[in-house]
Amino acid sequence: MDTTVVPTTALSNISDECPVNDLSSKEVWRAVQDNTAWLAGFMVLTAGTGIMFLSFLEACVFVARKIPHGGRTTSLIWIIGIYPAFAVTSLLGLYFPRAVVLCNLTASLYFSVSLYQAWLLFMFYFGDEESACDHMMKQGEISMFLCCKKPTFRITESRYRLLKAGILQVATLQPLILFIEDILWLNGTYNTSEFGWNDAFLYLNFVSLTSTTVALVTLVITYNASRMVLQRHYYITQKFLVITLALIFANLQIFVLHSLTYWDVIPCEPPFKTTQRANRYQSLILLVESFLVYPVVLWYFRTRKGNVVAVLDTMETKFEFDETSNGYIKTHRKPPKSIISRRQTHNTYTRL
Repeated sequence: MDTTVVPTTALSNISDECPVNDLSSKEVWRAVQDNTAWLAGFMVLTAGTGIMFLSFLEACVFVARKIPHGGRTTSLIWIIGIYPAFAVTSLLGLYFPRAVVLCNLTASLYFSVSLYQAWLLFMFYFGDEESACDHMMKQGEISMFLCCKKPTFRITESRYRLLKAGILQVATLQPLILFIEDILWLNGTYNTSEFGWNDAFLYLNFVSLTSTTVALVTLVITYNASRMVLQRHYYITQKFLVITLALIFANLQIFVLHSLTYWDVIPCEPPFKTTQRANRYQSLILLVESFLVYPVVLWYFRTRKGNVVAVLDTMETKFEFDETSNGYIKTHRKPPKSIISRRQTHNTYTRL
């Protein structure tokens, strides 16, 4: 008896029932070639991703040459690479749908490191973490949200460590959750189209949403505590917005898309006719979002302005510029006005 398995056909020939498995890369490419609009769209997305990656390489060279602080240089490079990493992994997820979970894991791993590097960069703007903690403790009661003044949060040394832990937990948990999803996916027991009490998808996403919410609150508290000090010369609002959007795009957006596909708000129809279509739409939407936000990232992070001199270097502090070592040394007196003026001049370089 002939038991030959009939391969999955192109998108236009799929039956009315929504397939459980994603198409192979060959089937996707065959379907895209049959649709002129989608072929043009894929070409534009591919070219845009290539341009973004090349601009990221150029930004890395610029930051490595122009920013004289090793730790700050590392943080800037990681942050500038967030949206190019999203774009590359999302594009691969569109071309290879069956590897989309692995692509999401790779993007999450990169973003986890970048999120912590963003936290360190904000602390570098104060000079170091000890100085950042001192400045934040002087702010008194700080709102925990952007839209209202209550509830409030007063930063102490122990609570400052809690803020740091709030960033570290999402940087650790999100890759771990996606790793577990990968294992269950390969085992065939992870279905993103079901929300039953016995489905791992429900519990893993609950943990992911809780972790992301804690990280968002942590970022808001940090922003509210540092806004008055850092906004004038360091553009903390714009930088905070870029990082927060990346956190929402990477962690919250996918849950919303899964919910919309579960309730058939996003119908099962070509070109993403599969029960796993939320992952495909996530790749497509994240790719477009990366194109839109990345110029803002370059404008505020690929520059010397606001990224060279710390707050401690322009205020009455215990730091002084040493021309011999071309760095800052601790002193126990107020720096002369000439030194303060020279340090402020370091922060007014024209954007290149």
